[in-house]
Amino acid sequence: MPSAKAANTGMTPLQEKLAKLDELHGRHRRTAVDHSVHAVRGIPAVQQSTILFTLFVVFQLFNAFNSRELGNASLFANLLRNKVMIGVFALMFALQVLVVQFGGAMFRTVPLPIDMWLKIIAVGQMRG
Repeated sequence: MPSAKAANTGMTPLQEKLAKLDELHGRHRRTAVDHSVHAVRGIPAVQQSTILFTLFVVFQLFNAFNSRELGNASLFANLLRNKVMIGVFALMFALQVLVVQFGGAMFRTVPLPIDMWLKIIAVGQMRG
């Protein structure tokens, strides 16, 4: 179910996240029609598919944290108690960095600058 914000703007939750990433990248907000997956301005076209790929992986990693506590418990309750989950999270994130930064020819990715990684992490950790 789309969020209330998505219903008001006509954007899907993914389009909202991409718009937020675009906004963090220093661009002004535009109309909902201008926020398609293929129209992220301010990001070089060669990086767009790598950024989307990385966003999907980061969304899944943070979703693991969002879904580990049932009910209304804080997401931070017992956060450090599950060492295996933290280890898997760190391993998967490290693998994603390696794939993106060094797996270009095999995975059709391009290296991303550190500021883009920070923006992807910021957008990926937001609750949708």
